[in-house]
Amino acid sequence: MVSERPPSALEELPSSAFGDPTPARREMSDASFALQAAAENLLAKALHALRDGDEPRARRLAERALALPFDDHEGVVPAWWAVSMLVDDVVVDEMEDSEPDDDAWLTACEEVLATLQGAPADAVRCALAVAVSDHDLPAREARRARAASGGASPDALLLRELREPGEDVDALLGVLRAVLSYEVLLAAVRARRG
Repeated sequence: MVSERPPSALEELPSSAFGDPTPARREMSDASFALQAAAENLLAKALHALRDGDEPRARRLAERALALPFDDHEGVVPAWWAVSMLVDDVVVDEMEDSEPDDDAWLTACEEVLATLQGAPADAVRCALAVAVSDHDLPAREARRARAASGGASPDALLLRELREPGEDVDALLGVLRAVLSYEVLLAAVRARRG
């Protein structure tokens, strides 16, 4: 689902003596928004295809997401931006929806990280870094999340160097599989705790 684009700070600036700076900037941000929305849509479909066991369709969708042009305005590859936001949303939404004494979201992150490497592990670590930097976690959870993040930057996944197309597709699909694994492990952690 595509959300409405928030107004840009530049859209609220009055025209200056040097002319109205907003049209070109607005066009760039609209192009960015379109690229990000397209990547989000393709990767949401790829995630659903993986859930349904349709690996070829998931791969085609991931390839299409990676084929989107580089977002010069944001300085990111739209597919990596979108998958980073997806993982952040899954982890942070679970954290925000948890009761104050329920750390199942974090335990599931720790457990899934033990099974991951490369881009999938980086994605979970980045999501944990976002949880620590953007939210007021209880001290014990913050220490655990910082330790599990391994000192990752919240936006490290966005800054991935471009690799060979096939390698990036595998890495991107690996991140989507990590989301599915996280969901399974989260349910298992909650089931163990009754």
